[in-house]
Amino acid sequence: AVRWYLLASNPPWRTTLFNEEDIAKTVLSDFFRSLTNTYAFFALYANIDGFTGEEPLVVNTDRPEIDNWIISKLNSLIVEYTKFMDEYDLTKAVRVVQKFVINELSNWYIRRNRRRFWKGGFDNNKLAAYQTLHKVLLQICAMMAPVAPFIAEDLYQRLKKSDDAISV
Repeated sequence: AVRWYLLASNPPWRTTLFNEEDIAKTVLSDFFRSLTNTYAFFALYANIDGFTGEEPLVVNTDRPEIDNWIISKLNSLIVEYTKFMDEYDLTKAVRVVQKFVINELSNWYIRRNRRRFWKGGFDNNKLAAYQTLHKVLLQICAMMAPVAPFIAEDLYQRLKKSDDAISV
């Protein structure tokens, strides 16, 4: 949390005063809690429905528009994040990940799709929701790993499939 805060609050070459309240609010409450709550939501319903990640992939054309929207936003995030990391602009890189998790993933995707996870049965629509959220969470772990390796690794170990890499 401290490393994430130091990079997100100011560029590394600027002096930053240690502010415990800021860390608690901006990183722990806003970002990490949004991410872990999103994971907890996913894990709760995935365990109830027996989702393993090994199910046959639902193709993008058969997924609802909101799934394609979040995947598109994720792909745009990856491009932007990669650009910032390649330019060694770490502050902008961590900020775009944080903004995506709080705004697009937690505030929009999860809120708009709760009923898909809650409904009974296990059809392609529900499977697509699980697969989409699973993919997004794995990508977030990969982007977080350089700055917040412990939480990224913990989430990755919980999300990975048997044929995935051993570590994020």
